Amino acid sequence: MKWRILLHLPSYQLKKQTKIIITCMALHKFIGESNLRDDELDMCDQDKNYTPIAETSSSKGSDGPS
Repeated sequence: MKWRILLHLPSYQLKKQTKIIITCMALHKFIGESNLRDDELDMCDQDKNYTPIAETSSSKGSDGPS
């Protein structure tokens, strides 16, 4: 599923949600226009149930969810 990060945005302030959405859109457009190969993005495009494995951090800075 594309835009997986958008599933859990309610814990962020509205201003930060807006920035995340705009950034995701800009990155997606940049990758598409630059003809860069992104295997994770290709798999996500081909299989709506594909779940990429992402590294997570256990520390929360001041920009973490409130």
